[in-house]
Amino acid sequence: MNNADYYDQCQEILTDATSRLGFPLGDDKICEISSLITEAMGGNYRCFHNFEHLLMFKDQEDPIITIAGLFHDLVYIQVDRKIPFNLTVYLAPLIQERIDGLYIKSRQNKKDKYLEIILKIFGLNIDDNLSNFRGHNEFLSALCTAQILDNSLPLTVIVRIVTIIELTIPFRQLENNISISQQLEKRLSKVNQQFQLGLKNDEIILTIIQGVKLANLDVSGFASTNVKDFINNTWLLLPETNHILNDQYHYLIKDCCIALIKTTKFIQCLFPENIFHCYHNYPSSDAYESLINRSKYNLNIAKYYFAYHIIGLSILQAFISRFTFSLPLSFFFPHKSNSSKNNSSFIDYIIPVNKKNLIPNSVEDIVSNLISAEFQPSFFPYNDLGNFVILIFNYLTLKDSLIFIDKCLLFFEGEICQDDFLNLFPSPLIKIIEDAIAQHLAEVRSHFVL
Repeated sequence: MNNADYYDQCQEILTDATSRLGFPLGDDKICEISSLITEAMGGNYRCFHNFEHLLMFKDQEDPIITIAGLFHDLVYIQVDRKIPFNLTVYLAPLIQERIDGLYIKSRQNKKDKYLEIILKIFGLNIDDNLSNFRGHNEFLSALCTAQILDNSLPLTVIVRIVTIIELTIPFRQLENNISISQQLEKRLSKVNQQFQLGLKNDEIILTIIQGVKLANLDVSGFASTNVKDFINNTWLLLPETNHILNDQYHYLIKDCCIALIKTTKFIQCLFPENIFHCYHNYPSSDAYESLINRSKYNLNIAKYYFAYHIIGLSILQAFISRFTFSLPLSFFFPHKSNSSKNNSSFIDYIIPVNKKNLIPNSVEDIVSNLISAEFQPSFFPYNDLGNFVILIFNYLTLKDSLIFIDKCLLFFEGEICQDDFLNLFPSPLIKIIEDAIAQHLAEVRSHFVL
């Protein structure tokens, strides 16, 4: 779908949700909001956090969850590297950019009726450095949301929407053994009293439950019943915060390795209990346990899957380092969209080796199948890479793969020279790769001989 299709869908979703909420908006307002949302979600670097991501919220029984879902990712500075231009009108009076980050202005030219409320909902204060706050994207999105919906929805409804958005701040740890949702309930209760919003206790509890529903749905990919979907989402996320990977023909093997190392280290440090929320028996204990167990499983598989990719590409980089800084990944593995007969693949010169005998459905077997699988080609569009990574898999155990990630990191940090790094691996493996590189270089060189 293109932006026009997303715009039309956004109009339909907003019209339906606001009508079901009991506060239908006029056509002009629906068009204005839809334009803001689709333009913000259509940034050049939005590979995962785009409008397709928002579509998962459209069929919610509760319209307030749908509305909060549409707004929760409006601002994503790490991805967009900026605040979308059409949103600056809402944030410029409230936010100030300094050398070391974005700050909440201590002096406002005009008092904003939502700012103090949203600050308290998010646990922030005037003049705080937002760059040090994990939830700065959600906070800025909430500020925009409140002002966009001002005079269209009641204050209490807007406060509930921004509270729901707050719970989408991901990967937070417990504080003093109090859950994130319980902490938010306390802050919302204080806001309700201080600003005399008139929310009943049942409405406060319901708002937090709605926030839990949205937050858990937002990260539901971690608990996908198909681990391949989780791996695919991870590939989509890589170019969002590693912008150089969007230049698919030219990004270097070194760039790819460093991005994968950062991602794999992050995966290894994640605890499922910090991914999903549970509050007032939502989700049920059985459903929550299922989310935790599935995400543990997916994270475990993913760390091995990416480890083998890191090791294989790091070995290539070590050989390359003998004569140049790095080379594009496409130099070794031709782009799928390029059908030129002269584009030989490095894998053409790899001597086949016997595959491991694996127990069906074991972790090793699943990792092996994933390495050989195809993922969305527009984001990692290279022929034969899986065949190369399988070679690494056939020589190294799962346990070895995690040990070697740290060695790869030391290599890229300059703590291990390329020869010492290569000597860490089985010599037959290194010999196969070295010979294949030599033959591939000779083949490439032959195309430039006059």
